[in-house]
Order: sequence, then structure tokens, then C-alpha cells
Amino acid sequence: MPKDFFVYIKVAIWLCLSLFVCGGGWAIWMAAGGFCVAKLELQFPDWPAWEVELDPQCRQVLQQPYHFLGKGSQSYVFASQDGQYVIKLFRFDRVSHVEQVLPLLQGYKMAYDHLQEETGLLYVHLNVSGVGLPTLHARDGLHRSVDIPLDRYRFAIQRRVEPFVEAFSKAQTQDRRQELIEQFHDLLVRRTSKGFMNADPNLSRNFGFLGGRAMEIDFGNYRELDREKAPQEVARFMDKLHKWLEKHPGG
Repeated sequence: MPKDFFVYIKVAIWLCLSLFVCGGGWAIWMAAGGFCVAKLELQFPDWPAWEVELDPQCRQVLQQPYHFLGKGSQSYVFASQDGQYVIKLFRFDRVSHVEQVLPLLQGYKMAYDHLQEETGLLYVHLNVSGVGLPTLHARDGLHRSVDIPLDRYRFAIQRRVEPFVEAFSKAQTQDRRQELIEQFHDLLVRRTSKGFMNADPNLSRNFGFLGGRAMEIDFGNYRELDREKAPQEVARFMDKLHKWLEKHPGG
């Protein structure tokens, strides 16, 4: 048998093993949601106006274990063991300039200062100067234990809501869907009446429902709004909703 034949066999085996290892690594990375503590780090100056005191209730919320729930372009999301809260750990691995960070953090501060009831927001940690926060005990997407010293990272705590799509999917009657539509409209009116808009019109990512009320759960794109333009802002989102409902008639 030609000597080159054995060389080809060795090369083929090496390539197969390489693909297996690399493919396995990719699968593991995907299963973990790409979460890595290093992606939470950012060299950015603290702003005194962003300091928020952690009250005893929120401190208690952080004492329980958390597990990986998902990720977005701005954060990794972990859910509490009791299912009532989420913590969003801001990710900065996609940031090429620190100026990109400012609108995100300002949006969260706006929501905390003015729209806690509309967003379910309980706490924001936008500086990393160290205020004696506990270490978060969590499990990543592969159920591996990970300890996250919260003083070192920027994050937000929110009440966990029923996702937008799931809520409408469960609405089996037209009356129930109409209730959700009215709640959604009321939320937009409350937010715009306080002088804020959301530059991101995505419905499934930005909204949910909790305790009979619509909630806006993603506000990293909040901006100040001229109240005279409030009707246009409401109409923009209601138009998006009606188009979405036409594609998902349900009921």
C-alpha cells in the first residue's frame, strides 16, 4: 500500500478530531449563552448622580440563588430561585467606544427615577465604586456554579414578568386580548405623560405583563420626550401592536 495513503489517513483523522473538539467547544459556548464574567467589565468613570442606595428588600432579593435565563445585546439575564425577579448584568463586549455606554446607563437611571411602576425596576447599580453589595451565587447556562461579586459590575434588578408573546398566546378569548391591548395602551400613556420615549420599538423584547398590568422591561433606549409629541409616540407603538396582532390573530 502506498506510503502516502497512511499520511492521508493520519491527516483525515486529525481533521476529524479537530472538528469534533472545535464543534464541541462551540456547542458548549452556545449552551452557556456565551456568558463570561470578563464581558461584564468596563473602564468607565463613576457618576455621583448615578449612586443608588440598596435598600434591605433588594439586599434580601440578592441573597437567593439565581440561574441563567438568557441574553440580549445589552445584558445577560439571570432569574431568581423563587421566580419573582431577574438581574440584568450589563455586557460591554460589543462596546467599541465608551461613549456608547452613556445612553444605556442614562436610560436605566431615567427608568429608576421616574418609571419604577411601569418597568418593575427595583434597583440599578451603575457605578462600581463599591457599596458593600453581596456576591451573587448563580448557575450559568451549563448549570455550572459561578460567583459574581456585584460591587464590581453594573446591573439592574427587576420584577420578572410574563413575556409579551406568551401573554398574548395564552389569551384564548377576544375579550382577554382586548384587555391586554388596553393595558399596553395605558402603559404608553403613562410613560409618555412623564416625558419619555423608547427609541427601540421592538414589542416582544421590550414588553411583558405582570399582575394585570403591561410593563416595559427593556429601557436602555429611553430618551426624553417633548410632551407635545406624546400622541405620536403612543400611536407609533400602537401601530406596531396592531400589525403584530394581524399576523398573530389567536383567539
